[in-house]
Amino acid sequence: MAAKFLQSIHVPHRKKTQDSFPVRLTEVKSVTIPMSMHIGAPAKPVVKVGDYVKVGQLIAEAGGYVSAPIHASVSGTVKKIEDILLSNGSTSQAITIESDGLEELYEGVTPPEVTDLASFVQAVRDSGAVGLGGAGFPTSVKLNVDPEKVDYILINGAECEPYITSDSHTMVDNPIGCTQDSRP
Repeated sequence: MAAKFLQSIHVPHRKKTQDSFPVRLTEVKSVTIPMSMHIGAPAKPVVKVGDYVKVGQLIAEAGGYVSAPIHASVSGTVKKIEDILLSNGSTSQAITIESDGLEELYEGVTPPEVTDLASFVQAVRDSGAVGLGGAGFPTSVKLNVDPEKVDYILINGAECEPYITSDSHTMVDNPIGCTQDSRP
């Protein structure tokens, strides 16, 4: 039997959005948030069905060192906590929040007090920040290094997906992280 070779698929480059501007998405009725949104141990829910939550409120704590806390993305009522099927075929516990449409910000969302490297890493960990690659590796784990051993920091701003331009637009539109629209 002869060997069969598969050829790779080349998706056409269609990043022709340089003149586009971000648009606000329409309001959602509910969100289902998996507890396995990052590599490592799944997050553990700290809310229960019937709880009212607000945007930014902790709904699940990190399940281990290589894990990240998860916060509510909408305000509303927790309707379900159940296992769901993920795109990779595995299952994960997930929290479903029915949005009230108010997008109320949780009162506990405050700027962290950062005084040294340890408090900075803790603030990043508490935020739930994870990498945007396929693994969703917790950013705080990446930052928890001995600064004496770091000579360079390399930031990879390349966007390899052929149709996605959100990263490059963010870097161009908001290069220093300001929240106000600075375009002319």
